[in-house]
Amino acid sequence: FYAMSRFMNLVVNEWEKYPQLAYLRKNVRIVMVPIVNPWGFANQERENVNNVDLNRNFDYYWENGSGKSPSGKNYKGSKVFSERESRNMKTLVESLDEITAHMDCHNIVSQVSDYCLFYPRFANQPNNEMTQLLMELSNYGDYVTWGSSTLASFSNWVGITKGITSFLPEVYEGRAGKPRGAEEMWRSVYYLGNILLRLSSLYNGQNGRTSNEPIVKSFVYSSRYNNSGVKPFSLIAKDGYQRMLMTQQRFKVTANGFVELNGSITVQLSKDTVFGVNPGIAQNYNPFSGNGKTRRRQLFKIEHKLPAGIHTIPLHAVAPVQFSTTTP
Repeated sequence: FYAMSRFMNLVVNEWEKYPQLAYLRKNVRIVMVPIVNPWGFANQERENVNNVDLNRNFDYYWENGSGKSPSGKNYKGSKVFSERESRNMKTLVESLDEITAHMDCHNIVSQVSDYCLFYPRFANQPNNEMTQLLMELSNYGDYVTWGSSTLASFSNWVGITKGITSFLPEVYEGRAGKPRGAEEMWRSVYYLGNILLRLSSLYNGQNGRTSNEPIVKSFVYSSRYNNSGVKPFSLIAKDGYQRMLMTQQRFKVTANGFVELNGSITVQLSKDTVFGVNPGIAQNYNPFSGNGKTRRRQLFKIEHKLPAGIHTIPLHAVAPVQFSTTTP
């Protein structure tokens, strides 16, 4: 609240001193809600007067929320949009046309960070812009939390159900000096103001950012490349597929798009047999390419009747992925 108030004061009263603020003043329509939960702000409580955590009360994954006790923490409410405050925000968002971006500012106590930012996990939005911004803002040694969420929060509801670019920045009090002191206020204005400036420069296409640069990964599974001398394992006769250890490659997904796997596997068979391989690409929590769905579909399974000997079999798989800072 204090940081955004100070930033808006700069936009209104000191915009002539800074070209970035002049750009906002002349070109951007900013709709600001100073406080969503006035009772909670006045009483220094996370919940509202009904003990409802408003960031668990929006219509996105609400049914999966764990806060079911009216007297407990993180209570999600008796139903979706049960609270006047969340309904107010719903009405506001749905009354506005052509929203380019949305940011929902909070304080945080659970995660010590100099820069903390969350985004809707499965939203089709330009998360790479914030990745770049966090790199530009942070210094060596700063604690940066850059993650995703599937909570029934305001920002997730806006990002997922409305298709609007949405971020939730958090400020941890005391990291840059005395809470609400001059140093901390400078850091908070610097952080939140730069997020707003970056969002204001986006196009209002509401299309996700995709990457055209391929990520190439390769590995060799052979005792010749293992200093410990461990021999390659042997498969046993079995009807189902067996997971081959050390043949998995994990990596971070830096943009929305597709991941393609191409390669080959060389095997030595001791007798004539039917040999099959089932390559796959999986991303945890992805609605289309989740691990369970990938294993069950077996879209890229191939089987061959092979004689005894050494054989090389080509591999191919492709799957849609979404930006995530967690390892898929």
